Amino acid sequence: MKKQLNRVLSVLLCITLFSGVFQLVNVNALPVAPQEETIPEVAGEIVELRQADAKVFATENPNVKIFASWGSPVHFKQNDEWVEYDNGLELSSRSLSASGRATYGPRANDMSVSIPQDLTDGQMITLSSNGYTVGFGVSAANRRLSHKRR
Repeated sequence: MKKQLNRVLSVLLCITLFSGVFQLVNVNALPVAPQEETIPEVAGEIVELRQADAKVFATENPNVKIFASWGSPVHFKQNDEWVEYDNGLELSSRSLSASGRATYGPRANDMSVSIPQDLTDGQMITLSSNGYTVGFGVSAANRRLSHKRR
């Protein structure tokens, strides 16, 4: 009887040990290696969704949009539309200098900037915004002084 009890206990012990080593594994519960995320190609900006400091881009995938935000404005309101700042200078006759010549100014900006083609005869660089104007230039007295030093 004791021999039989030892055999039964031995078999139970073996089963217990093997069940700990060989566990049944649910294949569906295993973690899956992450797949590489691919960023879809940008198709273009959605101009209607512009904000003062943000742009939204459409992608090849119609369900994915890319939102880009800056810490400061990149657009300004002009006729109820957001327009992108373009501070590249162009010669324009919209603003004339004191001598009646065309001046340089930014292509697209909410501030009026006027830079004369030359700074002679009291010509001034002016900046205007919200009803205020600031101008600066070289005075004739300073020009005479600089010529004497040479």
